[in-house]
Amino acid sequence: MVESYNEQTIQLLNESILQDEFNDAKQNEIAYSGKISGQEVLEYLLDGVDLGNAHILDVGSGQSYDLLCGRMKPKQWDVLEPSPERAKGAVEDIIGGWSENIECAPYKYGGIVCWGTFCFVRSVQETLVEFNRVLLKGGYLFMDVVEYSTMPLAQTVNSKSFVNFIKLFGFEMVNRKEFGPPHHKRVGFTFEKFEDFNCHRLRMPQVDDKGNINNFLISRDWFMR
Repeated sequence: MVESYNEQTIQLLNESILQDEFNDAKQNEIAYSGKISGQEVLEYLLDGVDLGNAHILDVGSGQSYDLLCGRMKPKQWDVLEPSPERAKGAVEDIIGGWSENIECAPYKYGGIVCWGTFCFVRSVQETLVEFNRVLLKGGYLFMDVVEYSTMPLAQTVNSKSFVNFIKLFGFEMVNRKEFGPPHHKRVGFTFEKFEDFNCHRLRMPQVDDKGNINNFLISRDWFMR
């Protein structure tokens, strides 16, 4: 049986991160006056829910760690960062790893922050499955997507369609806020995990010639009956 992935292809894509010399700390200092891009929006989203003493996973902030999580201490906060350049000097216990393969037990976190990162992940679907796996039911995902950009590196999505798409992975929207200049329009979201990932949701429903509904999932396809 042919594997569903090509290790050489994945390695090529990984090299774009592993050998990246981009330093977000310098960008924050020069371009954003000592803040992270969209920090006010992220703080607005974080303030919109009660995280209690939730264990938080910060995905891809690198050297933005102190700016990103300083307001939330003393909560326990882990940082997932695959880039050696951005991991360098960020925090002593930074987790070296990938959003597509988070090395931890299921249901470890009550919240995930993925800010300014999701538009650069290698695999959107694998990332969302992993976010679901490590997040407690009822836990929150704080993230942003890029709606339009003149920067070719950023994956862009239609934010309204994305809300329907991410529901397939067990997340429901709680809050949203648009921000950013016309040349790089972004939307910040708060999502809540309402169920464990169900691969059945990714199978297309279809009515056959006998009136049966193939791939029927009642929570998604109830209206087809």
